[in-house]
Amino acid sequence: MHIRQVIAALVAALLVAGCSSTGKPVPTTTTTQPVTPPATQPVADKSDPNWPPATAAGGFKRIHLKAGEAITSPGYYFMDVASGQVEGWQDANAQPNAPNLVTATVDHRWVTSQSSATTYLADRESGTVYQWPSANLRQVTAGSGLLLFEEMINENKSSGWFRITDATLKSVVRFSLPPGAAEIAGAVVAPDGKAVVIYRNNWPQQPVYLVDVATGNATALKAPPEIKGGTPIGVYLYTPAVSQGVDIGYVYQLPPPGPERGSEQQTAVRRYSWTGDVISDAQPQGALMGTSADGRLYAWQERVVGGATNAIVVQDATSGKPLFRVLGGTGLDWTANGSGMLLRSDKGYYAVSTAGELRKIAPMPPAKDFFYLNWPQSSPADADLFAAGPVVYNGAGTVQRQATLGKPGGWIVNASSWSPSGKEISFSVSPNVGKDFGDDNGLGLAPKVQRPPFADDYLLQVKDKAGECVNLREGHTTRSRVIRCLPTGTKLAAGDLSMLNVKANTPTTYEEDKVWMWVRTEKGEQGWIATSTGSIDWAE
Repeated sequence: MHIRQVIAALVAALLVAGCSSTGKPVPTTTTTQPVTPPATQPVADKSDPNWPPATAAGGFKRIHLKAGEAITSPGYYFMDVASGQVEGWQDANAQPNAPNLVTATVDHRWVTSQSSATTYLADRESGTVYQWPSANLRQVTAGSGLLLFEEMINENKSSGWFRITDATLKSVVRFSLPPGAAEIAGAVVAPDGKAVVIYRNNWPQQPVYLVDVATGNATALKAPPEIKGGTPIGVYLYTPAVSQGVDIGYVYQLPPPGPERGSEQQTAVRRYSWTGDVISDAQPQGALMGTSADGRLYAWQERVVGGATNAIVVQDATSGKPLFRVLGGTGLDWTANGSGMLLRSDKGYYAVSTAGELRKIAPMPPAKDFFYLNWPQSSPADADLFAAGPVVYNGAGTVQRQATLGKPGGWIVNASSWSPSGKEISFSVSPNVGKDFGDDNGLGLAPKVQRPPFADDYLLQVKDKAGECVNLREGHTTRSRVIRCLPTGTKLAAGDLSMLNVKANTPTTYEEDKVWMWVRTEKGEQGWIATSTGSIDWAE
């Protein structure tokens, strides 16, 4: 079990987890519903005298650092991988040593900083800075040379009006959507810049819209068939946008499957073309991870061995057939160049190709005066190059380029990302305001690729290196009474949690520097066994 440092003041995003009946994509017919905008305003208004927002003389402090020159204050930084030169953007109105509030768009062209009063948006190419009252306008997304803005009534309520601009903030089109109880949760621009998909989280009202950039015409997209027994609770973008279209995940809450289990969630994924046609439907059995860069594959994460650890399942997006799964892997993301996925396991980081081939990669390089708050990110230009915080390194662990952080005492470095070209990385630097410790819940095993048909519940096996037996105990310590010594070859499944003396949500615990699991043998025996000692592995 790995112990990692996390920040007490920050909350990690939770994966939507759960499982239900298996589904697969099936061709469907197109169903769209035109949106009628308010009659008092045109669909596409390009001549608003209040646009664009005012330019600002301040808002940001922009700095340039030579290779090796130290970063000494919070901000958002861009490092040129070839030269090591660093460009920094800092909130000019922030208090000294305050957490960084500056962020960047995925194309690395724009940086933004938002307070309760004012939002600033800066163009890195021209240096122009715009400002507006935060309660009046929200910059939503950027892509393919376009920016999307949402006009607000106040900071918590959308007006229903939106604007798409070019990279100079020149208005391309202004359009409206039906008023909703919630502002939009997210949006994505088509790779060719001809359409935008916008979604709200105000389900069961219609949340997803396709907008034609040329005209501003919006079409409401019909949600997929409901999951039996499920209550709709949310919708999200199943990123990234691909040339074929966009994948939207619709989340349903399911009732608990039994008295010892909590409520679960199931997601239905519908793929829409960029013209609004429905291409396919799918119902992955676990938490969605995303779509491969070429749109051919889905990945989702499920809990296995009674919820003791994860498995990443990769399936064909068209047929719905699973291709393989990685036992003991936690999905980080698809690699930027589309070659596979990055995984984290109890034995370190791995890359798994789209063909199901595992390759171990080096851990993130040691951090002297900071610590990481994110995982490795793969380069879109080189399959063997990774970024973590201010460091670029290869799969063998050799540092290729690293920004220097001054003021020893600790920094939090987060949000490491690559530019689309792979020539630049970006990262956020904030003061280290406190530390906490968390556990990586797992079994202490290296990941393993498994091909369908997937094995049954008995996924573990005794594989003692000396060919001897392993103790099954009444408790999760080496002092507990031995029930029986299980010989090499004995298969194991998660035990019945209702048989535990102390109620637990998962059959694992951590004692005496070991991972212990409540297991069941094929003979029906139940007890505790140490899985992280090297004598337990995945079954053949």
